[in-house]
Amino acid sequence: ISIQFYYRILSAVREYMQDEMMGFLDRPVHPRAFPVFCEAATGYPDFESLIRFANDFYGLLTDEFSWRLENNVENGTTMLSIEFKKGAEKYKRFIIEFLMVTSYRFGSWLIGEHYPIITVHFTFPKPDNIEKYQYLLGKKIHFGAERNGIVFNSGVLSQAIIRGQ
Repeated sequence: ISIQFYYRILSAVREYMQDEMMGFLDRPVHPRAFPVFCEAATGYPDFESLIRFANDFYGLLTDEFSWRLENNVENGTTMLSIEFKKGAEKYKRFIIEFLMVTSYRFGSWLIGEHYPIITVHFTFPKPDNIEKYQYLLGKKIHFGAERNGIVFNSGVLSQAIIRGQ
């Protein structure tokens, strides 16, 4: 299906359920949460402060997940991981994929470029059809990993937010 049709399906589900997270969390998140977050996100100076803000903002709405930045000083990389309060095994692949792809794509848009991904890690097993993952996140994807995360050059953290309201 086309990306436009996929988006219309997701939008219809969110609106019908009145839940930004489409029923994948224990409690609904208001369907206007992401647009409000986007509006506020343009006021942050760099990618690192944006991630802190994302935790603060979504932390007001749910305590079920958070983003974590883990710097590896030795090789100059950072992992942006998504951690779930109750363990990722409870959650469906979809919400993990949704949060990972949205984090990467929205962050890239705000800094004005697709920052290069070094590797991507998913806790769930490798699916039969990995083309969609490779299309969205590149070829260096590890399944059955310890946590869900995207590894990139640490220099991205200081990239300025260039998109305005």
